[in-house]
Amino acid sequence: MVIMEHFDFGNSIFSLEKIWDQRTAVSQKTALYLSPDSNPYCSRLNPIFSFEVEDDYLRYFNVLSLRDGVYPLLRFFFINPAPHVADPMIIIDEKLSSLVPKAWREKTLLRSLYDNEKVFPKPIEECLILISPDKDSLPLEIMEVELAKLAEKTKKYPKISFYFSSCIRKGEEYAEAASTWGYTTLNAVNMAFGGRNIEILDWGKLQKKNLAKVCFTHFNPLSFYFTDSFLTHDLLQRGATLLENKKTMKNVIHREELSMNHGFELAEWFDDHKQSLYDKVDLKSLFGDEIREKPAFKGYTFITLTNHSFKQFALERAKELYQ
Repeated sequence: MVIMEHFDFGNSIFSLEKIWDQRTAVSQKTALYLSPDSNPYCSRLNPIFSFEVEDDYLRYFNVLSLRDGVYPLLRFFFINPAPHVADPMIIIDEKLSSLVPKAWREKTLLRSLYDNEKVFPKPIEECLILISPDKDSLPLEIMEVELAKLAEKTKKYPKISFYFSSCIRKGEEYAEAASTWGYTTLNAVNMAFGGRNIEILDWGKLQKKNLAKVCFTHFNPLSFYFTDSFLTHDLLQRGATLLENKKTMKNVIHREELSMNHGFELAEWFDDHKQSLYDKVDLKSLFGDEIREKPAFKGYTFITLTNHSFKQFALERAKELYQ
């Protein structure tokens, strides 16, 4: 059991900046691919992606809030199936709790976003939708279903705006072919929101936007690459409102304020008898001992987070969680 008043937040030896100075090519490329969602932000929970803090560096901290989605989190637990006594407490999004092996549960807290009620609320006139056009993390059949639901939920708002974030494929050999997925996404948006007042924002417009009368949501139904986006915190601290307020989790033991407008609720594990994916499936027998591609000297284009078969395995698990 974790007693929060005795829990030492913050890093113990090194700062995150020093860790980032040592990032591998895999870490740098993946973070770039997911920017601006992957952009760093400050918190004493030490928010970071697991692929940014490999191997020995993991033990330099007392707590790490992993921003991972299904794919990098499965990778993390494959590489680290059981915690070392010196490993930190980790915090993950509550949606991914079923992916945590039993061996890690005593060292894992669950995270849920909250936003505070406005003291002087203003009527919402616009809904901003953040969306990452990636055919792996956003399959067309799921995208179409979820966009239709979102169009229904946002009917009452006079204006809808979209910001296409992350998954930019910089340095990818097949970037030209992959870029057509953005057009596929835009076509799906037009089909779902046809006849509505829609604006597509670029980065400059997003940064200058007055958010007092804006609500927003991150269109990320599979939570494949990430669960904790820089954009979410940026918009909330600038005065935007979440489209949907989540219910408070059970067993909340701490509320970590990130701005005057929002923060995280942390909860302990609430169902210790439930088996996780790692308790049901012997992944070592499926993939062997190594799922990371060897960097070798193939060039930046060929650097990947894992091999293709493990990525596809992660996508199937993400679809199962979605259902």
